[in-house]
Amino acid sequence: MATISTDIWGEVYRDHHRGVRAPHTILRSDGRRETFKDAGIYFTAPRGPEEAKALEGLDGSILDAACGAGAYSLFLQERGAEVVSIDSSEGAIEVCRERGCRDARVRDVQAIELESGKFDAVLLMGFTLGLGKTYSDQVSIFRRLHKVTRSTGIIVGTTIDPLDTKDPGHLAYHEQNRQAGRPPGMIRLRVEYKGKMSPWLHVWMMTPQEVGKAALEAGWSIRSPDGKPVHGIYVLEKT
Repeated sequence: MATISTDIWGEVYRDHHRGVRAPHTILRSDGRRETFKDAGIYFTAPRGPEEAKALEGLDGSILDAACGAGAYSLFLQERGAEVVSIDSSEGAIEVCRERGCRDARVRDVQAIELESGKFDAVLLMGFTLGLGKTYSDQVSIFRRLHKVTRSTGIIVGTTIDPLDTKDPGHLAYHEQNRQAGRPPGMIRLRVEYKGKMSPWLHVWMMTPQEVGKAALEAGWSIRSPDGKPVHGIYVLEKT
């Protein structure tokens, strides 16, 4: 039986940073598994030309929330931005500091308390836009980020529209969620790594309609004529 690790992402990042290349597996609650040969993708930013375009104009004071191994923090820091990198994983923040992130802190974005009006932009990259376990959680997160950003502040984040699929397994999972009263893209998962396993985690892959509704209630709107992301990238601006 696998040992439970409460900071499995920290272990994945730390090992990769120190030269250990080992696979990790994402296990969804319906038994679906996806294995990654190593953690290299988490050390890469931006991930494609669309992300590069979305990030190129960011400067000033930036909050990289749920920063992971700090790839986006370092990308912007090297371009002159002042970046505060936060993650609930102690191992992740240890790796961020070792890699050169100047201001990396162990913080949970769902309970963040930082100076009001401090940031010009907030990053929620790597499909972390939907961090709430419920709709009210998500609105609360957006409100907290509204408080810590300036009047012209924005959020740049990524997620996957769960309904943009024809995969029978995904469609069946969505229906199970609906039957249980959950959003279709609310994923319950565990991470397996080197004989260890995380507790059950939640990641909400939000539809554009869900993002727009929660954002609007918290004082944000999607910067897009049709209210949809561009290449999976959302830019939220204050209303």
